[in-house]
Amino acid sequence: MTAPMKISSIPQIYRHLAAGAKILAVLSRYGLADWIGRLGPEFAKDLLKAQGGMALARLDGRREIRLALTELGPTFIKLGQVLSTRPDLVGTALAVELQELQANVAADPPEAVRATVARELRQPIEALFAEFDAQPIASASIGQVHRARLHGGQPVVVKVQHADTERRFQVDLEILVGLAHWAERIPELVPYRPWALASEFQRVLRRELDFSREARHMERFARDFAGDPTVHIPRVYPAFSSSRY
Repeated sequence: MTAPMKISSIPQIYRHLAAGAKILAVLSRYGLADWIGRLGPEFAKDLLKAQGGMALARLDGRREIRLALTELGPTFIKLGQVLSTRPDLVGTALAVELQELQANVAADPPEAVRATVARELRQPIEALFAEFDAQPIASASIGQVHRARLHGGQPVVVKVQHADTERRFQVDLEILVGLAHWAERIPELVPYRPWALASEFQRVLRRELDFSREARHMERFARDFAGDPTVHIPRVYPAFSSSRY
């Protein structure tokens, strides 16, 4: 039998107890948290209301896994999307189920977008653009996209990171790593290498949060395919770019 653990032994969750409790409650509601109860019954008894949950390895719970990730929000939706590309880790059936995850989220209001742009580039939006469409083309887990026009007349597409995204993702990632630390103590979950998987996801997501990295990649691809008329890479405007915009 696995020995119980105290919540204080996992500092990532202890630091964010309220957020961690919410995540555990959602997992419990979908019957996905019994393994946590096996490790820390004293902590879990007030949070894990459902009983008889299932481990990730059980394919009959794949729909519940997808629904739980959806309810948990952008960080966990992104995790599910990453796992959907790894049938070698989660099995073909679960990978196919996770492909249905959609990362559409509500867009930030226009005033929040304007504040983000002004803070990142230290200029009001009117000084940067002749036109800026307040209605986004699309909004996903990390940011949203707007049509705009520079004062020189060039039409552009502007990608703006959602307000408070970096802090929210950081909290979720720390909790996820803490849960992975717990999962390493469950024999049937060990083959999925939860700690290594969570750590790799943390590294990938932190890179994705850095928009300047994306801009550099676009510039590199544009140079690499400059002589290929069948490939078009959007132009990057470095003077109008930052890590969050």
